[in-house]
Amino acid sequence: MFSGKTEELIRRLRRLNLQGKRWKSLNLHLIKDILRPELFHHDDKSIISTPVDNASAILLLAGDVDVVGIDEAQFFDE
Repeated sequence: MFSGKTEELIRRLRRLNLQGKRWKSLNLHLIKDILRPELFHHDDKSIISTPVDNASAILLLAGDVDVVGIDEAQFFDE
């Protein structure tokens, strides 16, 4: 916790913009801020992130991108 993992994910995804890559950020909807589930943030940095219900939804949402960033992947089901 608070080791900078989310901040590093945000940094890496933003760098993909400079490389012309298409990316999508996903997070488990149950652990995010209830009022703003579309954002994940840390230390005032944020990017748009899509909340999903389970790991199988990742494949459905990842078909049209080059890179998928998953925040807090350890909380997803198998």
